[in-house]
Amino acid sequence: YSPMTTIGGGTVIDPNPVKHRRFRGEVMAALAELESGERSFLMQKLSEQGCARVRDLELLSGLGAERIADHLAALAEQEKVVSLADQWATAETARIWRQKLLEATDRFHAENSLLPGIPRATLKGALPPALSQKGFDSLLEGALAAGDLVQAGDSLARPGFSAAPPPAMMREVERIEKAYREAGTQAKNKREMLERLGMNPEKSEPCFAYLIAQGRLIRLSDETLFDMETYRGALEALRSHFAKKETLTLAEFRDQIGSARKQVQALLEHFDGLKYTMRRGDERVAWKLPKG
Repeated sequence: YSPMTTIGGGTVIDPNPVKHRRFRGEVMAALAELESGERSFLMQKLSEQGCARVRDLELLSGLGAERIADHLAALAEQEKVVSLADQWATAETARIWRQKLLEATDRFHAENSLLPGIPRATLKGALPPALSQKGFDSLLEGALAAGDLVQAGDSLARPGFSAAPPPAMMREVERIEKAYREAGTQAKNKREMLERLGMNPEKSEPCFAYLIAQGRLIRLSDETLFDMETYRGALEALRSHFAKKETLTLAEFRDQIGSARKQVQALLEHFDGLKYTMRRGDERVAWKLPKG
């Protein structure tokens, strides 16, 4: 037609909408909320995304970073949104996610009663992958500060939880610990130790995990373990040696503690990993050896 004439107009409310069906009541209500202002728009986008960085909200809204930051600051003062390190989420989403952390920890305790707590990586898996590592750490710090979770070594636990095997399993735990204590530096690899005890390797794994977590067995390698008293004796032998001599060979240490070559090698590599010793060719020297 000539001349060109505009016969209608409109306002783009949401340039990046999620897929929805037309004319549904909740959709129309959400659009009306969006039309009411930019803060409502940002709140809805955060609800849809779960969490988002400022640059994500820029792409979703078309608003500038500074303007978005001002809106988020105002919404945070109203306790409608929370900052999770490099991301933002609605206060309700953060509350739900924190509850999921507690529920996941409770489930882990119920299914792994021998372990002191749930590993961080496992706990993060309970939340959506969109949450960054920094965001997860921030959420976790809040749960720790509130006393909903506590540190359990490198893991997390619920307050008051104590790893404790059932009576039948405790008997197996005590048999394993006794066998290692009696064997001392003559302890064989794990497979041989279990064969002597007539125990199933797969079923005994939770017992080992419990003993290691309790510090009653020290894992030197996948197959080599010492009971705590034997380990302390070996460490004292290491200190005693370096008090008299500057270098140490595997053969010297094997003779000193009376163990097999394979076990001594695992022990010395363990000390290397702790930076107690440093390997130089076929010898080792003291490095950050702890004082007795």
